[in-house]
Amino acid sequence: MTVSSAELTGLLSEILGEASGWHIKKIYQPDAATLVFSFQESKRRLLVCTGLGLGRIYLTGIHEKMDESPAPFAQQLRKHLSGERFFGFAKEKGERLFALMIGQHQLWARLFGQRGFLLCNGDGTVLGSLGFADAPRPSEVFSPPLPAGLTEKPVLIEGSLCAAIESRYTKIGEAARLEQDRRIIISAANAEMKKIKNLIGGLERDRANLQGFSAYKGYGDLCRTYYHELKRGLSMISLTDPATGEAVAIPLSPKLSPKENVELLYKKYKKYVTGMVKLEKTLATACERQTVLEGKIVAAQAANAVESLGVSTVKKTKKKKPVPKDSEGAAFRKFVSADGYDMFVGRNDRQNDELVKMGKGNDLWFHIRDFPGSHVLVRVKRGADVPRGTIEEAARLAVKYSSRAQEGKGTVVYTNVKYLKKPKGAKPGAVLVTREKTLSVGL
Repeated sequence: MTVSSAELTGLLSEILGEASGWHIKKIYQPDAATLVFSFQESKRRLLVCTGLGLGRIYLTGIHEKMDESPAPFAQQLRKHLSGERFFGFAKEKGERLFALMIGQHQLWARLFGQRGFLLCNGDGTVLGSLGFADAPRPSEVFSPPLPAGLTEKPVLIEGSLCAAIESRYTKIGEAARLEQDRRIIISAANAEMKKIKNLIGGLERDRANLQGFSAYKGYGDLCRTYYHELKRGLSMISLTDPATGEAVAIPLSPKLSPKENVELLYKKYKKYVTGMVKLEKTLATACERQTVLEGKIVAAQAANAVESLGVSTVKKTKKKKPVPKDSEGAAFRKFVSADGYDMFVGRNDRQNDELVKMGKGNDLWFHIRDFPGSHVLVRVKRGADVPRGTIEEAARLAVKYSSRAQEGKGTVVYTNVKYLKKPKGAKPGAVLVTREKTLSVGL
């Protein structure tokens, strides 16, 4: 459950009393709804989460291992906020919307409704966002909503409110992890159980079919006893069993000789014996596995702690897609926009040419106007409408990897790859652009 507005007010007051004046060291983004700040002056970290039903902020001394490769929004925050001094908060009364005041910037966080983060300059000009569905576009000004007019009630608590909130969400996290791991185990067990039941059903049908060959040794023995009555061309013969005096119908193959028919009868019986041994062993193993799975499901349903599940639920790491390489095996520079679009940057003229070749018709191509620089390619799915934020990110890459990088700004030309042409005899990296658009950006 997201912290209340009154709890949020208490948390911000406590955090400000301890961390005011600290300088930002690093910013991490462990998931799409969480930011973690480390400081130069303290080993304590500041956690801010806008997750659904999990909105909170607190200082913590627990240091979980963080991915040193920053996500796009964290990378943008590092660019603007690293080394800057944290000095306060701005908060709307009665709202779960607040801003961290860091240097000359405001980092707004909304914990309820259109949840997310919004980075602004001191005058409110938007620089970037994460979530925050109704966020203004970069370069527009963010105006916080008017106060709801609710009177904030003080939160009375002994000790640290940050510690209490951290403890609350640790328990919530443990319960969520228990339920998630329980679902994983039960789902996997049920899926395997379904396969096992199908296997057992198939084995039982095979056993019934094999049972039909159990009498073939007796058939072979009778045919040897009455061998003189066997003839080629018979498909069935009725022989009297000396032990019971009853007539026994024996199937034969009309194409085989009497000797071959007798051999075939014994061969089928041997197949029955060996097949039945193997089948019974497999069936016993399947039934044993079914019993284990049933026990696992019962244990998972009854477990009241992750440890008591008794099964390791280590999450599989997602395999990263390899970065495309040029014909000589060198990888292009790769970036991912805040909207999740892959962006590739050529390292030299050869790679610039190959970026154009590997681009598909609707992919977007970018280049600094009238100056040397790298080509930038944005992968676009068919029918997708590329967000403005991704276009601006790609344009900034075109400026960054150009001769205008030191200027910190420039005009970028962009278009779809299908509107590019490579003139015959043109130098590496040179293309003819049609239906171009332009965009002026700064780093």
